[in-house]
Amino acid sequence: MTAPERRAALRRASVLIDVGRVPEAAALYADLLHQEPDDVGSLCGLSRCLGKLDRTRQALELAERAVALAPDDDWPHRLRSAHLMRLRRPGEAERAAREAVRLDPLGFAPLLTLFETQAGRRDAGGAADTANRIRELFPGQAEAHNCLGRVAMLRRDWAAADAAFREALRLGPQEPVYQSNLARALERRGRRREALQLFHEAVRTDPGNPSARRQLVLAVDRRVALAGLGGGLAGGAAVTVSRHLRDPATLLLLLPVLLAVAAALALAVRWWRLRRLDDNVRRFYLRERGRWWPLPALGLAALAGIALTFGLVHGMASGLTGPSLLGVAALAALVLLARHPGLRLWRRYVVPGFPRRPL
Repeated sequence: MTAPERRAALRRASVLIDVGRVPEAAALYADLLHQEPDDVGSLCGLSRCLGKLDRTRQALELAERAVALAPDDDWPHRLRSAHLMRLRRPGEAERAAREAVRLDPLGFAPLLTLFETQAGRRDAGGAADTANRIRELFPGQAEAHNCLGRVAMLRRDWAAADAAFREALRLGPQEPVYQSNLARALERRGRRREALQLFHEAVRTDPGNPSARRQLVLAVDRRVALAGLGGGLAGGAAVTVSRHLRDPATLLLLLPVLLAVAAALALAVRWWRLRRLDDNVRRFYLRERGRWWPLPALGLAALAGIALTFGLVHGMASGLTGPSLLGVAALAALVLLARHPGLRLWRRYVVPGFPRRPL
């Protein structure tokens, strides 16, 4: 293969990635590497493909090989940083990103890679410095304003995040990620109806975008979270009632009724929320929820565990203090604890370990 043919093949592989035909691009890069094993461009391209195909460790090995062959090229360092972040090695990822910035201090891609590592580590100060640097160098880039919005979200400055995401959306009106980010900012400001509409728009803009679909799933699930609280309250009521019953037979008959009421409440709230979505988005939600969340049996087990925990807390608090009102207060405190920071810990450490349906 001549040098011009190789360059044309590399351009063709890059285009294939951009249009979502990643396996074809990976095969093309692999063929180029077979002909020239130490070609850095092909190594980086294949590393990028493997990362998109969730073969992160293999992708990292190729990126490190490219770093060894071309230590003064920022692209292998950027790829290495991205793969390390996916492998939950943020310290090493940030060092790799800083090396890329050192090699190309005015480059958009190296600065954006550094920002991603800092945002992933929730380093609001460092991320803000990098985001401001990106905006100074590239004020017309929509992603620069998206970075500023993400920093504002880290700092819980919802109004600033709203303004930054709106500017990003003005510069990139067809980008579903900006629509979803603006929706998240509006949701934090209490404008939930407007936020859900934007989540809808993000999916309509690019139905094939996994990030937009996932954000819609999470938004709808947040709206139906009241069902879980209803189950917990029903469990608490069951424990409270059981304390005043001495007949085991009556208790055995009553508990299933209370559990059925809790389940009916959960289903009713979910049905009512889903009815407010249009047909296309509802179908997307139902399909994607099955991909992102546990298998049904595991989900039911988790719900039962939550209800039981809430019920035990309510019953123990009422039993120790006497008045049921204090039991309700203890239950409310548990709800707050589950929300801050329970959900964050749940999503970061528990959900990744659940079995998932194949994509």
